[in-house]
Amino acid sequence: MEFKELREKHQYCSFDSFDIIENETSYSVKYYFSIDKLDSFVTEWTFEKQDVPYFSATSEVYNRMLFDLGLVELISYYKMTCAKEIRINCGTLTPKQADFYRKLIFNGLGEFLYRNNINVTMEELCYFSNLQDEMSLIENEAEHEGILLPVGGGKDSITSLEILRKSNMTIKPFMINGRGATVETCRMGGFIRNEYIDVKRKLDSKIIEYNKKGYLNGHIPFSSVVAFAAQFVAEANHLKYIALSNEDSANESTVIGLEVNHQYSKSLEFENDFREYNANIYEAYPEYFSLLRPFSEYQIGKYFATCKAYHEIFRSCNLGSKEDKWCNNCAKCLYVYVLLSAFLTKDELINIFHDDLLMRNDLLETFFELIGERKEKPFECVGSIDEINTAIIDGIKYYESNKLELPLMFKEYIKLDLYKEYVNKENIYSNFYNTNNNIPCVFVELVREEMKVND
Repeated sequence: MEFKELREKHQYCSFDSFDIIENETSYSVKYYFSIDKLDSFVTEWTFEKQDVPYFSATSEVYNRMLFDLGLVELISYYKMTCAKEIRINCGTLTPKQADFYRKLIFNGLGEFLYRNNINVTMEELCYFSNLQDEMSLIENEAEHEGILLPVGGGKDSITSLEILRKSNMTIKPFMINGRGATVETCRMGGFIRNEYIDVKRKLDSKIIEYNKKGYLNGHIPFSSVVAFAAQFVAEANHLKYIALSNEDSANESTVIGLEVNHQYSKSLEFENDFREYNANIYEAYPEYFSLLRPFSEYQIGKYFATCKAYHEIFRSCNLGSKEDKWCNNCAKCLYVYVLLSAFLTKDELINIFHDDLLMRNDLLETFFELIGERKEKPFECVGSIDEINTAIIDGIKYYESNKLELPLMFKEYIKLDLYKEYVNKENIYSNFYNTNNNIPCVFVELVREEMKVND
């Protein structure tokens, strides 16, 4: 269906209410949404009581955090029609808070808008009604200590886990809809079930039905959902820090020359906005930051290559996540393979992926997208173009130094001007450290030492 047609037919999308239902061993939080002249929808979150030990349904702090989690969940339904008006019927926002959400919706749906050929400004896309001029800060005097660590089962969160294990602080790994790789990551890290947190999220299946009917579909800023869920869970565990694993390259646009970033809600810009948003609501709250923000994907790949115990269990493939496997057909699989080729042997890579992806002719076009030979990078969480090319040069040097025949993709690469550009180019990533980050002082020395960053 056409964007303009949908907006004319469906005038508003609303966040109607949410219920907190206490069961014997868990809390169920149900969020109710509706779209004008279309349907109503429900998203449900389930939190085991052991995973939110300090939660109180009557607390103003927890109710506000759950309200915000519902607001960010609204985006999944909003995008079906992109209604001009967003109504909030179960809470209040100030104009400044509404601006935070408008920016998140516009930039977080940047890929969605681009791929659906929707050309609007942030001001044109949507507005919030029922705003309140001011609100006072919410008091929260509980003592906090320890770290909540979101775990996705990939190399980045494993790197953060291994670094933070040396901090001597309490760590609570956190996952949403835990699967094989996330659970196995916790187990390998030495955590048993009551030492990590696994919450359940269920979207309304009617979304799929409407997508089949032609309503708009596409990527949402899921990491912003993780951010608000993590904040609530960290608060309900009286944890002081929320340590993300987003690296420097998450700030790079996916489309060359345009501000369209698949990873917007992993970017420093969103991180800063999220921190400011909370600072204007609560007197005290868990501190949200990314432990890996100063570093390159190259450095993370190098560090992870030494974490041998995790190599058989980690998974970074979205397409294969439901079956807990590498699909070996997507850009994310190829990217991880290419990156790690700079640090692992050919046999080690094949042992992880059970295939030599560098020999796959059907993935050659994806390879060209990764290295910047096309207008768009793959719409996946992949490293910067510069980092990928740097890793490829190291991979080629490995093959050459071991007198191995170059795989198909590397043979194609050395034919390109890129090879001439990068083969003698200085590797700036081996000692990379971006000081534009929010890492609390207590962690700075540890991460610099672990990532072997020299002054």
